[in-house]
Amino acid sequence: MSVVQIKDYYKILDINSSASTEEVKKAYRKMAMKYHPDTNDGDSFLENYFREVQEAYSVLGHVQRRAKYDEERWLAGMTSRSEKKEQATPEWILKEAIKLNSHMARIDVYGMSHEGIKDYVLQLLNDKHMTILLRSGGTSVNEGIVSVTLQSVKKLKYDCLKEVADRLQILSEEDTKLNKTIQDILNSRRKQMLWEQRIPYVIGLATLFIVLCMYFWVKK
Repeated sequence: MSVVQIKDYYKILDINSSASTEEVKKAYRKMAMKYHPDTNDGDSFLENYFREVQEAYSVLGHVQRRAKYDEERWLAGMTSRSEKKEQATPEWILKEAIKLNSHMARIDVYGMSHEGIKDYVLQLLNDKHMTILLRSGGTSVNEGIVSVTLQSVKKLKYDCLKEVADRLQILSEEDTKLNKTIQDILNSRRKQMLWEQRIPYVIGLATLFIVLCMYFWVKK
């Protein structure tokens, strides 16, 4: 399945991703005047670009649509997300884990940035946050973070999942059932990775077998 491509609306409007609503409007007006069909003698290329400008503004000029677009853009690996300035508490970390899980439920797993999601989870579960959770998170909060995060990352490719799983196993401590769930998902992704690595060889052997069959059939 092909990877979903996300248009860079900020680039189309020639603005920074941190641009204010007023800056978005100003950029749109400038682009609209420059590329409007009435001012470009029916140039088909400029007409198409004008439609791109309108599309970009329909998203970036709308608060909710822009917020959703920014999340999709981040999850597709088109941008990075800086660490929030809020004070890190076990409850805040759980809230962020739940938020990530909500986003992951809405995106195409084939189009997501595995590295980007892995990096974000490892940032959320960095050494400082892990210390906070292990000291004062409490069993229910920590188990909640592990369960929700595991749900979010279970479709990551094995190499990315392994790094996250190592953190989750530390956090799940003595919970045998949770540790087994982590290990089961990890083993499942590892088997899939190994199978995907073998597919080219299987196809190659199958092709060779078909060619040989055809060769000996023709010689009869």
